[in-house]
Amino acid sequence: FKQKTAYEIMPSLVGSEMCIRDSIQTSVRNTGPRLMIQDELHLIREGFGSIVSHFETLLESMKEEFTGTGFKHIATTATISGAENQIRQLFLKKIRIFPPESIKQISGLFFEKDSVGTYGVGRYIYGLKPNMRDNQYATLLTLRYIIEAVISLKENPKIISKKLGVEDSLVVKNLKKYISYLTYHSKKADVHSTKFYLKDVVESKFPDEMRREIRSITLTGDDSTEYVKEQIKLLEKVEKEDFKFYITSATNIVSHGVDIDSWNVIIFQGMPRSTAEYIQALSRVGRKAIGLVFVWYYPNRVRDLDFYRNFEFYHRSLNWHIEIVPIARWSKLVFDQTIPSVFSASVLNYLAEKLRRPIYTDEHFVEVIVDGNPDDVDTNYSMLIEFLLRSYLRGESNRQTKIIDSILKKKTDEIRKYIYNDIIYGRKSYYFPKRLSWKNSGNKFRLLYGLRGVQDMLYFTPDHTTKYFIDKLGRGGYD
Repeated sequence: FKQKTAYEIMPSLVGSEMCIRDSIQTSVRNTGPRLMIQDELHLIREGFGSIVSHFETLLESMKEEFTGTGFKHIATTATISGAENQIRQLFLKKIRIFPPESIKQISGLFFEKDSVGTYGVGRYIYGLKPNMRDNQYATLLTLRYIIEAVISLKENPKIISKKLGVEDSLVVKNLKKYISYLTYHSKKADVHSTKFYLKDVVESKFPDEMRREIRSITLTGDDSTEYVKEQIKLLEKVEKEDFKFYITSATNIVSHGVDIDSWNVIIFQGMPRSTAEYIQALSRVGRKAIGLVFVWYYPNRVRDLDFYRNFEFYHRSLNWHIEIVPIARWSKLVFDQTIPSVFSASVLNYLAEKLRRPIYTDEHFVEVIVDGNPDDVDTNYSMLIEFLLRSYLRGESNRQTKIIDSILKKKTDEIRKYIYNDIIYGRKSYYFPKRLSWKNSGNKFRLLYGLRGVQDMLYFTPDHTTKYFIDKLGRGGYD
């Protein structure tokens, strides 16, 4: 199983990634894919996870229909709580968890010991609260002092080499592990303002020749994939350069899948929104050397002050503060979002395979499930409905699923009638799912071409009185 350095559970103790899997029966008919692997399971959550859950069971149902067996799922995550419910919502399956949640049962399995048989330190975490200053200024001062310390020790390594009884060259070699820094922010505005004030608070305190050795990078969700890849390649080469300092200011875009070995210092501007995000973010550092984590709490926020006051207790029990993953498979809103796409996919793949004929044009659609031979149309449509119910409900039977049963049948019939009416009275089209596009069907029936922007847009327009006030205010008409 895949293993990651996930998070510190207690001092000198590094946790492993949790692995969740299920089992299936084998069959000689199974010629399709058999293994489904999901990394970072805790990210499949909220509206995104709820929508994904319907397509997961759609794929499973098609797999069973065409090959006689389902998937074996393996899901990994380092930060999760309530895994049983999340897996139930996503796949409608039970789980086995490896390793067990009890620390005593896994204490010797995923943790490394040093040469004398003790657990080594992975990261030092410092909780700090600024006085008379905001935590962004404190973040910038921390960067300045760390850079000053590295430069001073590089120029005079004997300051600590004599105390430690090591060669000067070893001191300089280890200093190069601390020349790339990550500042972590909850808001994009803080990322850009940190970069803006970096020149005045940090760079201006060094000679001109030293300033040229300090480089600043920003990473947010607004950046393109190409830009992010370029910056990652640049940061991966940091230790090979001769003491050039790199300061990366980022949002949670770096908390998953961005593994930079040169990052060994992270400074948080405030506490992240959740414990899971905090664990993922601080695990960006300390991969190849001891990591230094500075958390500058907001001095005027009750939540941050509470974390500050309970700093030691919180970090000693960090694993138990992870929030339960929210996911709602049975939400009517989610069904409204997915039924058009699942309906189209089932016609194009399941029904076409069952009837051994293509069904993708307007003509095919009408002939097979609307206005062909009456007996065949009824049989085909009933077959489609039964598959949709199997796909969505997976044999579940309770009060909730009975409601979903009626919603699904009603919605499917509405979609069928809508497509047929659009074929007769609408614009010409060759491909029947195109009639469920955003442009053609508005907000009533639409296909999911992606999972970005699946929520309805809300538009605000000022009324006459408000518009008059705004216009006059813009012209300086009010004091």
